[in-house]
Amino acid sequence: MKKITVTTILILFTVFLTGCLKPEVNYNELFTPPSARIIKDELFLKGGASKKASACYVKPHAKIEKDTIYVFGTLSLSNDIETKINLPNANITWKIYWLNKDGSLIEMKKDL
Repeated sequence: MKKITVTTILILFTVFLTGCLKPEVNYNELFTPPSARIIKDELFLKGGASKKASACYVKPHAKIEKDTIYVFGTLSLSNDIETKINLPNANITWKIYWLNKDGSLIEMKKDL
């Protein structure tokens, strides 16, 4: 019985640490707006500092569907707030949106 309990705790702890990527941060919870830059077939995202969790930074992630990129942020203690993603096609005019926790979208401006 004790062995099963220890194994269960270890499994739950591992799942808790790895978690899954999901929106944790609303667009308006960042001190500065996140940025998106597309160069050839690469997307460069930059997050920022969180207003609500002052010791945390916001790490951007992206989900790509057809010609739309959905960007969302997760909280991180690391100040590594830049993400580079290879795009499947460089010849698309991409629409980029920030995905809030409630599923609402905010169109992001693309940096040139």
